[in-house]
Amino acid sequence: MKQFFTQMRWQFLILHKNNLINISIGITVIYGLLFYAIKDLGDLSKLLTLLIYNDPALIGLLFIGLAFIVEKNQGVTSALQVLPYNPHIQLLARMLCLSLIGWVCALGMTLPVMHFDFNVGWFSLGVLSVCLIFSTMGIWVLSYSSEFLVFLLKSIPILLLSSAPFLNYFEVTNVWWLSLSPINGSLNLISHAFQPHLSTEAIALNIAVCIGWFSLLYYFSSKTFIKRFLHAAAH
Repeated sequence: MKQFFTQMRWQFLILHKNNLINISIGITVIYGLLFYAIKDLGDLSKLLTLLIYNDPALIGLLFIGLAFIVEKNQGVTSALQVLPYNPHIQLLARMLCLSLIGWVCALGMTLPVMHFDFNVGWFSLGVLSVCLIFSTMGIWVLSYSSEFLVFLLKSIPILLLSSAPFLNYFEVTNVWWLSLSPINGSLNLISHAFQPHLSTEAIALNIAVCIGWFSLLYYFSSKTFIKRFLHAAAH
C-alpha cells in the first residue's frame, strides 16, 4: 500500500509536469463560466449530466494515452522496464490520479450551477467510475497505437460507441440493449445525483455494474497493454 501511495504522488507530479492538470483546470474554468451564464434558463440537469460525463470521459480516455506516449517518446517507459516495479501499480495509480482530477473538474463545473443542490456522493461515484472505465479503454487503444494522432483517431469511435446510452437518456431511442453499455451505470448514478429516480436496490445494482465493468475491462486491457505497449517499448 505504501508503494501505491508513493506511485500516486509520483503520478500527480508527472501529470503536472506534462501540463495535463493545467489543461484540465482551464477547461473546467471555461465550462464553469458557461454554466454560470446559462444557469437561469431552466432545467439544465440533462445537459449538465451530458457535459459532466463528457469531461471525465475525455480525461480518462485521452489523457492516459497522452501521458504514456509522452513518457515513451522521452524514453521513460523503456527505462522503467529495467527496474523492479509492478506495472499494475503504475497503471492503477495513474488511473486513480486522472479520476480524481476528473472528479475535481466535474465538481468545479457543477457547483456554479447547482451549488450543493445535488447528492455529492452519487455524483462522485458516477464521475469516478466514468473516468476509471474510460481509462481502461484508453490503455487498450494505446496498445494498438504508436503515436498520439493514431491513438486519437482510434479513440473517437470508442467514445462515440460508449456514449450510445445517451440516446435513451434523451429519449431519442428506447433500446434495451444500450443499458448493457459499460457507462450506463455511471450515467444512472450521475443523473440520479441531480434528479433522484433510483431505488436503493437500483443504486446498489448500478454500483455493482460499474465495479464489474471496470474489473472486466481492466483485466483484459491491462494484459494487452503490458504485452504490446510496455514490452514493445523495452525493445
